[in-house]
Parts: sequence; C-alpha cells; structure tokens
Amino acid sequence: MTLDGELRGDAVHLAGDARQRFHDSRGYGRPLGGNEIALSRVEAAHLLFRGDLDSIRVDGQSLDFSSFFARSAGVADRFAARFFVYTDLRDRGFYLSPVKESWPGATSGADPTHDTDFSVYERGADPGGAVAHRVRVLGERESLTAAGLAGLTLAVVDEESDISYFTASRPELDGNTPYRPPADLTGLLLEDRVVVWDAPSELYNHGFYGRPVSSRGDSFGGAVQLSLLEAASLAGADFLSISESVTDDADHTTPQNTPETDTDASETTERIQDARSAIVTRGRAVEGDRFDRRLQVYERLRAANLVPKTGYKFGSDFRTYRDIDHVDDLPHSRHLIRVVSENHVFDPRDLALDVRLAGGVRKRMIFSLAGESISFLEVGRLTPWTPAQCAGCSHFANERFLKYPTELLICPRTPTPRTISIGPSPMAGRRVPTMSLSTRGDHQRSQITENCLRNSGSRSLTRCFPTSHRRTIWCDGAWSSATVITMP
Repeated sequence: MTLDGELRGDAVHLAGDARQRFHDSRGYGRPLGGNEIALSRVEAAHLLFRGDLDSIRVDGQSLDFSSFFARSAGVADRFAARFFVYTDLRDRGFYLSPVKESWPGATSGADPTHDTDFSVYERGADPGGAVAHRVRVLGERESLTAAGLAGLTLAVVDEESDISYFTASRPELDGNTPYRPPADLTGLLLEDRVVVWDAPSELYNHGFYGRPVSSRGDSFGGAVQLSLLEAASLAGADFLSISESVTDDADHTTPQNTPETDTDASETTERIQDARSAIVTRGRAVEGDRFDRRLQVYERLRAANLVPKTGYKFGSDFRTYRDIDHVDDLPHSRHLIRVVSENHVFDPRDLALDVRLAGGVRKRMIFSLAGESISFLEVGRLTPWTPAQCAGCSHFANERFLKYPTELLICPRTPTPRTISIGPSPMAGRRVPTMSLSTRGDHQRSQITENCLRNSGSRSLTRCFPTSHRRTIWCDGAWSSATVITMP
C-alpha cells in the first residue's frame, strides 16, 4: 500500500503507518507524534522516486515525482545536487539525515563557516547516532573557502551528475630527520639561489639541503646550490652567511669586504651581514609576497623534523620526506603540499586535480593555510565506506558494516580471482568450512575457502563471482538477499 504526503511549510508530513515503514525501519524523516513523521523535501522526493509514496499534495494539487522535483528545485537551494547525493548514499546502504533544525544530526557540531547538508551515520547506527560523515554538497562550478573545511566530507556533483567525494581533515605532520647543519657555511647569493662552494657532504647526504652543483657529487669540491627558501632558513638560524651578492646587473658582484665607495661600503656590508634579510629581499623580488608564505611553511615543516623539497614536478610547492638517513637510500616522499593564503577559495576542479595527481603518485595532498599562523588541511578522495586491507594483496578492499548477514564486497583485482569481505553479522565468530554461493539468474557457482569470521571485523576470502549491485545468493542452505558492489 502506498501513501500520500502533504507539504506543510518546508516539510512533507506522512500519517498512517509511516513511522514504522519509513522512520523506524529505514531511517527516513523525524517522528512527530503517534505514527506521523515529517520528511525533508529531498527525503520525500527519494521516496516518490522509489515508488514508496504515490504523490505529495502541494496547495491542493497532487504531485508525482517529476512535478514535485521541479517545484522543489525552484524553491530549495541546490535541491537537484542534494537529491543526487542523497540518492547515491542511500543506494550505498547509508542512513543519513538532512542537517536542519529539529532533524536527527542537526546539532552534530559542524563548523559554522560552511553549511552542512547531511549527517551520514556509522554503519549499523540509527539516525541521531554516531556520525561518520558531515557532508557538504556543491556543484563543480561553485567556490569553496578553505577555512573551516576540516572535518567535512565534500560531495561534488559535476555537470553530468557524477559525484566525487572528498574528505577534509587536519593532518599530523611530524618527521624523524632531526639534522643540525654546521654553523660555518658561507655562500654566494645569486639571482634566484645560493651556492655554498665548500659545503660538507653531510649537508646534502644527511640533511638533504640543496643539490650538488655537479650530479657526480665531488667534481666541484663539494659545492652545493641551495634554493632561496633553504638559504633563508639556514641564514635565519645562523648557519649560513653570505660572502658575495650577485645582482641582476650584468657581471656585477658585490664582495662583502670590497666596497666601491666609503658610503656604499657601510650599506653593502650591513645588507650582506644580515644574510637572511638579503635572501628574503631577493626572494620577494623573484616571486613577491608568496615567498614569505612559502618560507613560513618551509620552516614549520623543518621544525617538525620533516624534509621539504620542491614539489615543482608534481605541480605543488613542496614534497616532504619523513625519515632520511642518507640520500643514497632515499625513501618515498609522503606528502604534496600547496601553500595558499588563509582566506583561500578553492575551485572544485582545481581541488580535484590536486587530489587526483597526489593519489596517482602515491602521496597525500595537503594544503597549508598561511597567515598570522599556519594550519594544514589534508584533502583526499573518498569512496564512502571504510577501507580495509585485503588479505594477501596490495589492493584496498572495503569492509562494509551492514546489518545483514551476507553483505558482500568485491576488491578491484580483475578479472579473477577477486576478494570479498563479509561484514560483522550473526555468522561472526562461526567457522565456515565451505560456503556455496550462486546467483538465481545465471546459476554460476563458486566456492569460498575455509575461513573464520571474526567478531572484530571481516576476513577477506578469495573467489570468483559475477558482480552486480543486487543478487540473491545461496548461503548456508538457503536463499538470501545480498548487496554486491564492485570497487571503483
């Protein structure tokens, strides 16, 4: 039996057995009293779309899905995008609530800088329970301020209505390379770098400062070229002094102890003796105020015993290393860091580009918001369920925490064998010597090897199985309904 709803204000009211059918068993809406519930527009549209509601009365008219959708899109902000995201998350098996006054999840503590559209609950939690994601919905052409993003999940709906999810968090940045440079370094300040002619080998080999002038190492007697950022940081800590400064005037070098005139001698000596100021001035001439922000972040990373190096090849400001014993055994860099101002505004396309590039080279994308203080924001691509490492393979499968005994998930190993996870269920803790699965449609069968399902989570099992979103399977001598989702 289908039900009809009625729009009152900005909520759709349902009576009859609505509370049992929609709220108690499936997490829609909020109870009003008795069996009546209130639905947000997006929840009501989803039930109309599924055929669970027959119509919704608005101003005396009974509207079907298309009519209600069109009317809601005209009065509710970003209704279409929010509907697509809501539908996608529901199809993935999540319970979620709109973040609005008096709705479950409305007081979940999201940062007031950004509007939060949905509270998505932990697997197995009812609406109003533990929140797994606070979702902000936006279109690909909308802008997004960087401040206050930490703790949110972004759902970006592109022009073809595909949805990309990104998670924003505060990373912990600490390293294990506490190198202390020697205090007697002397360099030549060039137009956009500093050369230290007699640098000790450990400056590069252990501290990973600069780069040898020759790629063969000692051809120039240990000469190392430093970036202006590295040089300014070393000079600020009194490890580096500047003996000469080469200006952008043709072939003009200003030695520290060879003034051209008595008047210029005082000014030149003072300028070069304050090595950090001379280097910073040169840096600002090269890249403007951006140099100050990048220097601020560079020194913060060094103070955390991380080793920041240029991220130019990856389109970022820095790549970072955590543990360096010797450059001949250089580990994989962990992060790509882009330095932006504290009031930076993201374009979702640029954000997606940075995150995808970082993921493609096995690094984490971090944005440094530099102003009076520095904060870091890590943004990563999210497939909205909890990742778990597959047993015996380097791919990431996903552990689905659902209420059903045979929720299945397939790892991205193709074509076969594939790896699945069976989530915590009434079978958890039981030994399963052999379980035969088949689909009614094509009657293909496969065997699951002996395994023990643990109460704390799921065990990955290898098998061959045709992928689909919904399957009826043969499990423990009975047909059961299962959800099977292929990993992207």
